[in-house]
Amino acid sequence: MKNIAKQWQIHTPAFEFTKELPVDTSAWSGHYFFAYDLVVNTKPQLIVELGTHKGNSLFSFAQAIKDFDLKTELHAVDTWEGDEHAGFYKKDIYLDFLEIKDLYYNNINIIPHKMLFDEAIDNFEDNSIDILHIDGLHTYEAVKHDFESWLPKVNKKNGIILFHDVCEKSEDFGVYKLWEEFEEKYKTITFKHSHGLGVIFLNKQVLSKKNLPVEILCEYYQNISTVQEMEKNLEDKERHIGNLTEGNLKLLKTTKKLLETKKLLLKKLNVLSELEAEAFEFREFKQTKIWKGLTIYRKIKKYTKNFFINIFRDGPIPTFKRIYQRIKKFVDYKRQRRIEKDRYKYWLKENAINHNKSTKIKTELRKLKYKPLISIVMPVYNVDLEWLEKAVNSIEKQIYTNWQLCIADDKSTNLDLIKYLKALDQEQKISVVFRQENGHISEASNSALTLATGDFIALMDNDDIMYPHALAEVVKLLNKKKATDLVYSDEDKLDMKGERVEPFFKPDWSPDLFLSTNYLCHLTVIRKTLIDSVGGFRKGYEGSQDYDLFLRVTEKTNNIEHIPDILYSWRKIPGSTASNYDQKGYATNTSINALEDALKRRFLDATVMEGLFPGSFRVKYHINENPLVSILIPTKDKYKYIERCLSSILENTIYNNYEIIIIDTGSTEKKTLSYYDTLKSNKNITILHWDKKFNYSAVNNYGVKNAKGEYILLLNNDTEIITPNWIEGMLEHAQRPEIGAVGVKLYYPNNLIQHAGVVLGINGGEGKGIAGHAFKGFTKTIKGFPVQKDIIRNYSAVTAACLMVKKNKYLKVHCLDEEFRIAFNDVDFCLKLMKNGYYNIYTPYVELYHYESISVGTPEAKTRDPKEFGKEIERMYNRWEKLILNDPFYNKNLTLRSEDFAIKISCENADKK
Repeated sequence: MKNIAKQWQIHTPAFEFTKELPVDTSAWSGHYFFAYDLVVNTKPQLIVELGTHKGNSLFSFAQAIKDFDLKTELHAVDTWEGDEHAGFYKKDIYLDFLEIKDLYYNNINIIPHKMLFDEAIDNFEDNSIDILHIDGLHTYEAVKHDFESWLPKVNKKNGIILFHDVCEKSEDFGVYKLWEEFEEKYKTITFKHSHGLGVIFLNKQVLSKKNLPVEILCEYYQNISTVQEMEKNLEDKERHIGNLTEGNLKLLKTTKKLLETKKLLLKKLNVLSELEAEAFEFREFKQTKIWKGLTIYRKIKKYTKNFFINIFRDGPIPTFKRIYQRIKKFVDYKRQRRIEKDRYKYWLKENAINHNKSTKIKTELRKLKYKPLISIVMPVYNVDLEWLEKAVNSIEKQIYTNWQLCIADDKSTNLDLIKYLKALDQEQKISVVFRQENGHISEASNSALTLATGDFIALMDNDDIMYPHALAEVVKLLNKKKATDLVYSDEDKLDMKGERVEPFFKPDWSPDLFLSTNYLCHLTVIRKTLIDSVGGFRKGYEGSQDYDLFLRVTEKTNNIEHIPDILYSWRKIPGSTASNYDQKGYATNTSINALEDALKRRFLDATVMEGLFPGSFRVKYHINENPLVSILIPTKDKYKYIERCLSSILENTIYNNYEIIIIDTGSTEKKTLSYYDTLKSNKNITILHWDKKFNYSAVNNYGVKNAKGEYILLLNNDTEIITPNWIEGMLEHAQRPEIGAVGVKLYYPNNLIQHAGVVLGINGGEGKGIAGHAFKGFTKTIKGFPVQKDIIRNYSAVTAACLMVKKNKYLKVHCLDEEFRIAFNDVDFCLKLMKNGYYNIYTPYVELYHYESISVGTPEAKTRDPKEFGKEIERMYNRWEKLILNDPFYNKNLTLRSEDFAIKISCENADKK
C-alpha cells in the first residue's frame, strides 16, 4: 500500500474474476485499479451500474467490497440482450455473469435487475446512490437521457458518476460530446486511456478536501494499466515459448499419426468422390419433370389423407371452411407481399386511363358549358429531341382538345432540334417563336407567353409529359368552381428507363408549406390575366422562376384548387432538379431571393434561411415585443413526471417572459405535495387545484381563466423540453393573425417520432377513425419529400400535448369543448379554429419528448372507459364527418390504415370507415 495523497490510498489487488474474464477481453480493464481504489477510499453504501454486460467493471467494484469486507450494496441494471454498440447477444452472457458472481463474490450483496434502465429507476430512492456507473447505449441522446433520468437518485452531497468511452469518437458514439458539456458544469476527472473514463464529483469540494493531485492520479492509473497490459503480454509470450518446447516433443508423434491419417483420408476421399457423383446425378434428377410430378403427387397424397381424416373427425362443412380460410389467407399474404414491394405500381394499375375511363371523361366533357382555351407554355433550349418529341406527343394525346402549345426556342444550336421546331410551327395548334439571343429560361418563358391567347396558362418543361386526362381534369374543376385562378395537381417522376417513380401526393392549398418549399410545381395552370398582372417571369430568378411567379400570383388570389391525381411526370435527366435538387445549386439562392421579395411585398418581419433538407426553407418570423406566455400543465401525482417537465422548462428555456400554471387534479402522493411546497417560492409558478371529476377540457379552460398571458401554451405533464428556444419557435407563428394552433415535433423516449402533425380519418384499417399522428414511429433522420416531418406545414389539427394559441382566439372559438372529457378535445378545438378561418401549423424546429397519456391513460391499455371513448368518436363524426373523411391537408390517395403516408391501394380493402 502506498500513499499518493494524504487521504487517498492506492492498491494493487488480485482480481479473481479475471480468471474467467481475461484482462484483454474488455476495454474497461484499464480502469480496474481506479474502480477498486474508488470503492475502498469512499466506502459507498450503494453502487448502481447501468449496463453491466459480462461484468468486468462491476466485478472490479465487487473485488474491493470483498477484500475490505464492506457492507456496500452493488446493483447491476441490464437487459443482458445487448445494443447497437455492445452488440446483441444471447442469454448465455447473463448466465455466465451469474456464474462468476456465485463463484467468487457469493458473500457480497450483488443484486441484478434484468430490465431496462427506465424500468429500474423506481427501485431506488432519491438521493440514495453513492456511485452511479452509466455504460449503456453510447449515443449522445441515450447517455444524456440516462444521466438526466438517474441524476435525482444520486447522493447530492457526495455522489460520484462514472462514464466510460468519453474519448471514443468512432461511428455514432456521443459520450465525448456530452462529457465536454459536463466538464464545464461539474468537477471532473478524465482518464484518457482505455477509451476514456470520466468521473463526476457532485460535491465540487471533494477533490480539494481529499487533496488529490488529479494529474498524478491520471498518470498513475494510466501507467499501472500499461504495466498490466505488459504483464499480460509477457505471460502470453512465456506461455507461447513453453508451448513451442513441448510442441517439439509432440511433433514427432503427431507426424506419425498424420501419415496414418492421410492414408485413411485418401480412402475416404475416394468414397466421397463416388458419393458426390451420385449426389450430382440425384440433384439433376430433382430438376426433372418426373421428380416435380412425384413431389406434387406426394403432397396430394398427404393432404388427401389429412382431408379424409378431418372430414371423419370434424365433418365436411368445417373441413371445407378451414381449407377455404387457409387458401384465402395464403393468397392474401402473397398479394400483400407483392403490394408492399411497390405500392405505387399497384396504384398506377388501379388508376390507369383505359378505354372505358377515357370514354367516360369524353362524355363528361361534352356536358360542360365552359371549355376555355388552355395555352401550354414551353421554353426550349438544346433539349434532347427524343424527350421533346415525347413531351409534345403527350400534349397531342390530351382528351380535352381545346389547347394551344406555345414554344419559345432560346437560340438553340442543335440543327435537328431547330428543324423539328420549324415543322411543329406549321401545325394549327402549335406556335413557335425563335429568339434572336439566349436569355435563359425566364425570358424564354415570357417569349412563349406572348404567343398565348388562352384564358389559362399551363406550364410545362420541354422534357416532361402530361397524361391524357390532365387538361380534362383541370377543365372539369374550372366548371365546378368558376372563380378558380390557380390549379395544381399531384405529380411523379420518370427515371431514365421510363419507369414512373417518386409519387408526390400533395395536400390542398397549404400556404405555410408553400413558403417552405415550392410544392405546387407541376402540373400548374394559372389564369392568364393574373400572370399578366404580375408581369410574367422575372429575369434573375432562373432555377426558381416558377416559384417566384407562384409567390406573386398567390398574393393576388385565394382561389387556389388542388386536383388529387397525378397528371404530370418530371423526367429525371442527370443534372436536372428532378434528378437531384442539389444539381442546380443556384436554385437555392434564387429561391431565397424570391421568398425575401415576397416577405417585403407582404410587409412581414421575417428572415429566410435554408431548411433541414435540400429544396426546403425556413421563414423565421421575428417576435413582436415580449408578450407573456402562460404555460398550462394539468397534473395528478406522478411526481417524477411533473418534476422532470418543470425542471426541463426552468433549466432549458431561453424565453424570459412566461408563467407556469400547474392545475392539480387531486394529487395525494406525499412526494408530489412536498414538491409543490418547494415551488411556492418561485413567483412565475402558480398552483391551482381542481376538485371536480377530471375533464381535460374543463381543467384547461379553468387554467385559461386564471392565466395572465396574451398567449396560451397547453402542455402535458409527461413532456420534456429539448429545444431551448421552444417558446420562441411556437410564438413566432402564434402571433401571426392568420394562424390558430401551433404544434411541434414530439418524440417517444426512444427518439422515434410520436407527433409531427395530426391527420384526420386514420382508422388502423377498420371502424371509424378520428385522427392519427403523422409519421408516428419514424426515426429522427432528416428526410425530404414525400416524408414531410422535417418542414413547416399546415395540418387540420395538432396535438394539445404541446400547443400554443393566442388567448383571444382560444376564447373566440369558445375554448376546449367540455363534452370531450378526455379524447379528441384538441382535434375538435383545431377544427373550430379552421372553421373560423385560421390555419393550424406544425413546426419541426421545436422538439420535446412525450411519454404519452401517463396520467390519463388510453383505452387500448384498459385505463380508459371504452364506452366513453366510443361516444366521443360518435360526437366527432356528428360534428366534423365531412372533414374527417376528407382531410384537406392530407390526400385521398394516401392510406387511412396508418400514419406513415403510405399509398392507398383499394384492393387491400383496408381503408374502411
